[in-house]
Amino acid sequence: MTLSAVEFLFLAYLTLLNFWSAVGLYATVQELRRTVRRNQSLRFESLLNAGAHQPISVLVPAHDEQETILGSVSALLNLRYPQFEIIVISDGSTDPTMQVLHEHFDLRETLPVSAVALQTEPIRAIWRSQRFPQLTVIDKENGGKADALNAGLRYAGYPLFCSIDADSLLDEEALVRAARRFADQEELLAVGGTVRPMNGVTLQGDALLI
Repeated sequence: MTLSAVEFLFLAYLTLLNFWSAVGLYATVQELRRTVRRNQSLRFESLLNAGAHQPISVLVPAHDEQETILGSVSALLNLRYPQFEIIVISDGSTDPTMQVLHEHFDLRETLPVSAVALQTEPIRAIWRSQRFPQLTVIDKENGGKADALNAGLRYAGYPLFCSIDADSLLDEEALVRAARRFADQEELLAVGGTVRPMNGVTLQGDALLI
């Protein structure tokens, strides 16, 4: 069966029409994605500049985390939040966790100044990064995760605190979105976030890429 010239031209017209419709749909979807990202960014900047966020201490208990500690701390340092500190608690690590922290963050021992009285396993030393003033590392005897968090709370200087495992990464906007809840509800005691597998996540420099 052969097509007549008219049928061939009509078929070619439909094919071309469908092609340009697909191109137009793709361009529309891409523009919609850009618009959504732009609006999200504007809303985020509005939240960030609202001036209603309390400072946060981010506590990172770590026991033998040499494989993940660098990526975790680097991502935390990239958080977008007006005022925060990071306190890594090496809970009796027997692997090179402390060595990795020393090599990459230029740690210098500092005098301990305890903010609250909490009983914990003995503190070996407290270190402050010379490159990142908001980063503190506590080296202590092993006592478990709860004991490590208590040690972090002893030296936390801010009214809110966030606990995150040393093998986890926070999105750069996570703190401001969580802290906003405390500004909206004075009686609020705690908030949580969504935890997802890190399949396909990479760290480029200090930026978390998904």
